[in-house]
Amino acid sequence: SVLISSFLGSLCALLVALRHTPFVTPGIAGFVLSYSVVIVLRAPAVMLTSANMERLLGSVQRIVEYVHLPPEAAHQQQIIPAEAGWPSRGELVVEDLWMRYRPELPFSLKGLSFKVAGGE
Repeated sequence: SVLISSFLGSLCALLVALRHTPFVTPGIAGFVLSYSVVIVLRAPAVMLTSANMERLLGSVQRIVEYVHLPPEAAHQQQIIPAEAGWPSRGELVVEDLWMRYRPELPFSLKGLSFKVAGGE
């Protein structure tokens, strides 16, 4: 902002110095002075927009890089066949189960007992 203000101040001084030439008329000088104020006021917004655009385009660039990465090998799930002696029927029996989330907390399960028969 200071650089732009300095440039526009120098431009205004040049207009005053060249006021007696046929190129610089009072209309042109007024036009330049009025728009120099607008430029100084809009410069920070332009710089902010430029910085945001650069940040957003950096995100797009990273996405493009990810798109062009070679694919990883597919995960191969190994299937292990059950042994011949593997139980064909089973049951789950839980008797008087007491549990808590942490040692300092009270019990959340108190004396839980249940039975799950095979195939349920």
